[in-house]
Amino acid sequence: MRGCHRVVLLGRAVARNCRGHRLAADVMRYIAIAALVAALGLAGVLWWQSGTVTRLTDDNARLTRNAAALVAQADQARLAADVAAARAARERVMNAEATATLDAIRNLELGECADETLDDDLSAIFGGVRSTD
Repeated sequence: MRGCHRVVLLGRAVARNCRGHRLAADVMRYIAIAALVAALGLAGVLWWQSGTVTRLTDDNARLTRNAAALVAQADQARLAADVAAARAARERVMNAEATATLDAIRNLELGECADETLDDDLSAIFGGVRSTD
């Protein structure tokens, strides 16, 4: 190669002012810059992904708490439905007992008091209760 000087320093051959050697040095420099840019880009992507993972972890914890709250609400709703059913059954029994009591009073033989008029309030009570049969 013309213009390429070969110098030996401490037993190593060093080329100076050689176009081919400068080209190889430039290529190595570009490869090193590309590797540095790739490493910085990868570090940026990892930083961004760590933020995404943190956000998703927080969302997962929030959704887990919401699911637990919804399960507790469903259990409470089932318990409330059981209580309402028990109250309705108790009220049906009380209504049946009251109807039977009023029917027994209506069918009561009063003897000589049978011609007496009933008090208006008592008459309203007797007239307002209907049998559930």
